[in-house]
Amino acid sequence: MPKIQSSQVKDYLKIAAYLGVGYLAYKAIKNLAETFGIIKTQAQQQIDTTTQAAGGSTIEVQSSNPFLSFSPQYSNALVSAWQKKYPNKTWDNKKQLKFDLMLYKTYSDSLYNAKGIFKDDENSVLDIFRNLQTQYQLSFLSRTFSFYYKKDMLAYLKTFMDDNNLKDVLDIIKNYPQYYS
Repeated sequence: MPKIQSSQVKDYLKIAAYLGVGYLAYKAIKNLAETFGIIKTQAQQQIDTTTQAAGGSTIEVQSSNPFLSFSPQYSNALVSAWQKKYPNKTWDNKKQLKFDLMLYKTYSDSLYNAKGIFKDDENSVLDIFRNLQTQYQLSFLSRTFSFYYKKDMLAYLKTFMDDNNLKDVLDIIKNYPQYYS
């Protein structure tokens, strides 16, 4: 096996240095692009993928996608699924909603007003999701929000909540049961 000469070692070190500088430049440019919103972060891409899947499959009740509950039509699918599962029982909307209908309007107002000019109130948003207990309630809240503000609730929340806060919302809602049995 031939021996490596010192001039070859210098060439290999130069190549390694160029590769290292190139990688550092790539990371710096990528971080700047993410900071200025030119490209999406990995967390943003995951949230977008999940919400797109939710929008495309609102009829599939057994889905494990927690963002599906943000669809205003999902509550109808849940009622149909409940009626298939319990054919001899009657759906009790008052029991399933748990709260007075005006509270859903109040929650919708709070969510809409959480977006501020200088400071957003993410804590009030999180408190609302902590008070809800089922996917049906979340879907009904989304329906109420959509009715009064003519906006998709999840899309609206994404306009002022950062990835960490959206992850907190996801952590709260991912264990919601579909409805009270």
